[in-house]
Amino acid sequence: MRPLETHLTMSTHVWLFNRVKETLRHEGLLNADAGDAEVRDALIRWIAMIEQARKTGDPVH
Repeated sequence: MRPLETHLTMSTHVWLFNRVKETLRHEGLLNADAGDAEVRDALIRWIAMIEQARKTGDPVH
């Protein structure tokens, strides 16, 4: 584990999470009124999409 002084604040994590959700909504992978389960499913699909793009060499924009 890294020393405590290098950890991000929780507010940074929340900001990043909100930005990812915004991106998923923009890409049509998540509804604006999605609950926790739908957000989790969208994140799993997004991660799978990114992993597949890396494996096949497809550019990730």
